[in-house]
Order: sequence, then C-alpha cells, then structure tokens
Amino acid sequence: MAYYQLKDRVVDGTLCGPDTYDICVQGLCRQAGCDHVLNSKARNDKCGVCGGDNSSCKTLAGTFNDAQYGYNAVVRIPAGATNIDIKQVSYSGKPEDDNYLALSDTQSNFLLNGNFVVAMFKREITFKGTIIEYSGSDTKVERINCTDRIEEELILQVLCVGNLYNPDVRYSFNIPIEEQREQFVWDPSGSWLECSRLCQGERRRKAVCFRKSDHLEVSDQRCEHLPRPIAVTEACNTDCELRWHVAGKSECLAKCGPGYRSLDVQCMKYSQMKRQSERMEASFCADITKPQMRETCHGDCLLKSWQYSAWSQCSKTCGRGIRSRESYCMNNLGRRLVDRECSEYERVVSEPCNEQLCPNWAVSEWSECLVTCGKGMRHRQVFCTMGDGEEKLREHFCNPSSKPSTVGSCELAECATWQVGVWGACAVTCGHGYQMRAVRCVLGDYGDTVDDRECNAAARPRDSQDCEMPPCSWTSASQITPRPDNSVQLVTQWRYGSWTACSVSCGKGKLARYVSCRDAQGGVADESYCAHLPRPPEFSTCFSPCGQWHAREWSD
Repeated sequence: MAYYQLKDRVVDGTLCGPDTYDICVQGLCRQAGCDHVLNSKARNDKCGVCGGDNSSCKTLAGTFNDAQYGYNAVVRIPAGATNIDIKQVSYSGKPEDDNYLALSDTQSNFLLNGNFVVAMFKREITFKGTIIEYSGSDTKVERINCTDRIEEELILQVLCVGNLYNPDVRYSFNIPIEEQREQFVWDPSGSWLECSRLCQGERRRKAVCFRKSDHLEVSDQRCEHLPRPIAVTEACNTDCELRWHVAGKSECLAKCGPGYRSLDVQCMKYSQMKRQSERMEASFCADITKPQMRETCHGDCLLKSWQYSAWSQCSKTCGRGIRSRESYCMNNLGRRLVDRECSEYERVVSEPCNEQLCPNWAVSEWSECLVTCGKGMRHRQVFCTMGDGEEKLREHFCNPSSKPSTVGSCELAECATWQVGVWGACAVTCGHGYQMRAVRCVLGDYGDTVDDRECNAAARPRDSQDCEMPPCSWTSASQITPRPDNSVQLVTQWRYGSWTACSVSCGKGKLARYVSCRDAQGGVADESYCAHLPRPPEFSTCFSPCGQWHAREWSD
C-alpha cells in the first residue's frame, strides 16, 4: 500500500502500448512502423510479415462438433501460425452449455481451462511472448483470438461435461507456405506504365510477379532470383511535339549604336491533331537545344525626355500652396511621343510654392476699465503681424473681415448713488426762508449708506433751497422778535467728497470734487460761516504719460 513518485517521462524508445509499434520520444507518443522506424507506415500483413503482401501464408479453417466426455482434441495449430480466431457457439443461446474451449502445449501443459477448472471472465494469456485473448466462458459465443505469430505449436481442445450436447467449434488461422522456386514466375504483360515524355515518348508494360498455384500477384521480391523478361514497349503521345519558341523581344539596350536585346524563349507544346499550342514549364523542353537568350541589335540614336509648359499660378499666396505644369514626351527631333515612351524618366508636374507663413491679426492685452464702477469700456491694440508676431505689417496685408475689435465692454462693481429725502418744512412761517432735505450716499439693492466719498461729489443733489412763505405783517418794534446775534460764531466745518476721474485718459487734465460748509448737525450752512477756515480746493490737475509712435527700420 505504499505510493511512489514516478518519473516525468519513460525512457525514449518505450512502446506506447501492447498493441502498437508506436514509441515514446521525449514524453510524446510518436508513430512508428513494424520495422521500428519513426514515421514509418509499415505494418504486418496477415501472415505476420512486416511490409508483406499476404503471399507467404495460407488460411486453414474448419469446424468441430463431436462430443465425448472430458477433453476432446480439435486441431493442432503449428508454430508460425498467425491471425488465430476460434469460436464456440452455445447450442441453447445461453452461456451455460457444458462445452468449454481449452488450450495446451505439446507437453500436455494447459494454458487455458485445464484440470476441469474453467475461467468465466475475460483474460489474456501470454505464450512464449505472444498474447492470446480469451473472452471467458460466461458468454453466448466463447472466443479465443490472437493476431501475432506463435512461436510454438498449440493444441486446441474442447471440454465436454454435463448433458454432453454437441459443441459448435469454428476455427481459422494462417500458416506459412513452404517457398519453392517454381511457385513464382514473372508475367511480362502487366499494366502499361506512364509515357516517358509529354510528347513523342515511349511506354512499357510492367513485369508482374505472381504465384503459379493461384495466379495471385505478389511482391517483386518473390521473383528476384528469376531473370526479368524483356520489356514490351510502344510509342506514346505521338500527336504532339515540344519545341522552343521565341515569344517576344525586348527593345535594344543601346540607345545609339550596336548593342543587345533579350529574347523571351518559351517551351511550347504543339498539338498536331487539334492544331493548337500550349505554353509548358521549361523543364519539359530540357532535352531540346535551347536558343540563345539575347541577340545583337542597333540603337536608332533617338533620345527621349520630358518637356514641360510654364508653371501655373500658385494655389495660395502664403501658407504652402501647389503649382502645376503640363508634361510632354519628346524625342531629340522635336517629335511628340506617347507618354509611356518616357516612363523610365522622372517626371515632375507639381511642386510646393509660397511656403512662407500667412499674415494674421495679433492683439495686445486689454486696458483697465475706463470707469471705477459699473459698466464701462476698455481698449486694446490690434495689429497685423507675420508668423511669430515680431514683425508688424500694414493692415491691408491681413483679412479685414476677421479683424478683432479694438474696443470692448467691461463691468465693475455697482456704483454708489445719491439718495434724497423729501423737503422739510420751510424754516420760517412768513416771508423769505429756506428748507432742507436728507441727502445720503447709498450702495446696493438694499440702499446701504456709505461714505459720501464713494459717490460722485459733482453730481450731489442740493440738500437746501430757498422757500417763500406769505409776507409777514409788520408790528410795533416792541412786538418784533429780535433776530439772533450774527456775531455769535456757529460751529461749522468744510466737508468735501472724493475726486472725480481725470478729465483726459492721458496728458494733463483736471480733477473735481464737491466742497460744502456744514454745521454741527451736518446741514449745509452758508459758506460765509466757514470763511474763518481755509477752504479745501475744489479742482486739481492730473497727468499721465501718453503713448508715442516709434518707427523701426524697414523690413526687406
């Protein structure tokens, strides 16, 4: 019950199995014949001869149906016998018929079913290196068979017991034929062999070796010791003829003067009956003298070349275009030829042109928005350039329809605006007075109040205006309310807004802002009340350098 690891492969040359000549090579089963040669298809014939033709043996067959109790001799099978096939058919159609096949050697030693002991099941018997197969007794047709050659004589017997019903034994096997010289002869009138040539050839009959007793055709080896008969021959394929034919000639290799040209020599088959010809492989005319493959010639000294018309206009003015021209094949005598006459020469009918880059528009960066809030405008420079943009050209070199815009819109944060309230009541009940209203700087949708400097001071609405009430009625001086003393100094100060944008985009311009006198409550007071304070300037100058044109050297 032990287990062992086997090798990966068997030794090269080991048979693949008991019933084959194939052998193992490097772990793979390879085909081999009975001659033990790789890839050989040689097989044993029915006589057991490797590569034989079945002529070295004959078949013996017979039956046996005489029953006596015990072992009954049926037939002696001689040494050298092959293809042994023995059957014993049950009389009742059932496996139990009391008759059983048995085998023994010449010394009465049983190989099968001896001493009244019967093998019921299938088994193989090895006899002197030959394997004999037995079907077992438990079958309707009991069978013994062996395809290989037996090396010693066997005796076939049948064991009869029980009711002694007659057995039904049938046997056949092949036995060698004793070779004698006079048994095999040559027959010169065998089948015709193929014609020796495709045309005007000769054929002969094949000499066949056969056995005289039954006129069976056998291998030529059986007649090798006999002189071969004179071959019977006759002419064949006489209705045709093979010969070399010059199918064509090349042009003279010398354009002017003596030279050579090649010949197209073909092997042709001419049929005299059908009056037609057929091209054949050159090997069919190998035994016929072949003509020379070239011959002398003389060039006509006519030279050929391509002549051209003028170039067409370039398909593009820049960016790589194509120009073309017509071509003509002409000889040196000025005669026009067909184009194929000049096919060996190079022909140029088109070429690239105007490969320089095309001008295109280039733009500078946008300027800052011209307003500090809200929607405004911005500017940029647009110029026509060549290729990399370093060289500037006049604008007419570029496509005016594709010129980019020099002005664009821009939008910054929303601007703060002035918001005014309703006018208040007049400061007097009669006569000439003034009234005020709230003015504030607001930003956004919700009107958030911001510093006045965020709004445009120049656009600030007035927060006071004169008002006129009905005239006052004059009474006595004792009833007049005294006016306030103008000498009392009010608490006032100057207030100012943010500067406006410069009045010019470059150069010298002006700035403006709103300046007003305010009292302690933030109301607008007459400027005379702030006269004792220095008044802030309402205007100022501004300056930013302007661009200047500068001309460089002219381009090529």
